[in-house]
Amino acid sequence: MQSQVSESNEQKNTTQHPQKGAFKRFLLGYALVNICITAIILALLWQGLEQYETCTPERIAVALANRLEEGNLSDFETAPQLQSTPFATQQDRETKVREAVQEKSLYTLKGKEEHEYQICNDEGAIAKISIVPTGQKTWMGFQKYQIEQPEILLALTQQYKIQCPIGTEILVNGETLGQEYQSGSEPIAGYQGIPEQYTVPQQITYQLETMTEPTVEASLEGEACDISITEDTIQILPKVSQEVQQEIVPLAEQAAQFYARFITRDASFGQLQPYLLANTEYYKSLTSFYNPWYVEHDSYQFSNLVCSEFKRYSSQQISCEVRFDYKLYRGRRVHDLPGAYTFYYQKTEQGWKIANMIVL
Repeated sequence: MQSQVSESNEQKNTTQHPQKGAFKRFLLGYALVNICITAIILALLWQGLEQYETCTPERIAVALANRLEEGNLSDFETAPQLQSTPFATQQDRETKVREAVQEKSLYTLKGKEEHEYQICNDEGAIAKISIVPTGQKTWMGFQKYQIEQPEILLALTQQYKIQCPIGTEILVNGETLGQEYQSGSEPIAGYQGIPEQYTVPQQITYQLETMTEPTVEASLEGEACDISITEDTIQILPKVSQEVQQEIVPLAEQAAQFYARFITRDASFGQLQPYLLANTEYYKSLTSFYNPWYVEHDSYQFSNLVCSEFKRYSSQQISCEVRFDYKLYRGRRVHDLPGAYTFYYQKTEQGWKIANMIVL
């Protein structure tokens, strides 16, 4: 009897053990499913939060600033300020930007225009971009944005104006300066109004953009020119040979004295006339000149005559400056009349003649 009861209990235990194992497996599977679902939901929420943050214009601007701070210019590669030109390559421009942001913290500011953001350092704005909505949505329903109109606000290059007589051959950093850089031409003012048989010399202006002060070489009619650089203007000055200077100096000094004496009524127009180019506007103005501010005097004296600042506009046209001290005496009274003129000379069959004069 006892053996029968024992066998019955063993059968019951054997029946209950599989049921308990199945239930445990169910609980474990249920827990795992819940954990997976929770993990997926959390991942989606995290991804959604991250997508929301990265999809706002403010966060996009910050990300741009961070990349720029690291020297990554990929967001600005279409900026006009980074486009390559013969005398300011894109590589040189990018190097200058990286140097400007190196070891400096960048931050962003909302710009004045709609959708505009500025990237700044402690010295001010260095770049700006427009972050505009595309009208499209992400898979989570957030607005998409795109970057437009990237600009670098740093002064990467310097503009130079080059002025020279027509026909001048120019090398900038060893490269020939072509006609595509010409921005205009104008006649040399000192030669306007000369007779038609003479050509009014022209001055050409070039516009040049470089990273640093350029190295300029120039020649006119095979002769090297002097180069004068002042701030943003490069003046090319063809040299005047010593031989020509020796021809002009005595003529200019004599003409300056006759002109000063003509003004103070100590010389006639006839004495000044041989130094002048006939039938110019300047010549005609002198034929009718009258000085109402005549200073009474008994004698005069010239001293310290200096002829300098020679400029050549062509082989036939040259200018120079003449400076001097001119004193008028009347008894013990002395009137100081220092003079300074620029003479514009035209080469003629009779020699060098003054086409125009400017009082300095």
